[in-house]
Amino acid sequence: MLSNYGVDPILINWCAESGVDFHKIMYKTSHLFPRENGDRLFIYTSTPGRLIGKYGSLLEKYKVELEKEARGKVTIELVETNRIMTEEEWENYFVSRGY
Repeated sequence: MLSNYGVDPILINWCAESGVDFHKIMYKTSHLFPRENGDRLFIYTSTPGRLIGKYGSLLEKYKVELEKEARGKVTIELVETNRIMTEEEWENYFVSRGY
């Protein structure tokens, strides 16, 4: 099963190799039942193409590493966002909304 402690170092290496700032991506893991169906990893980023790499090479390379960590099948879904806001931008957004 995937855990944050196992995913973080792999994603840090993946981002470093692809040239994406690790602090500007977000991810979520979910576990599928039965266990044979594996795990899902959703990665939210504004630059999914850079994480995929040329001809999908980076995606496949790190999918293998994630499957070793999970000891099973892993499905990776890249979700394109407009951009990830910084903490300061989030605070300004919520203050302006009256929260």
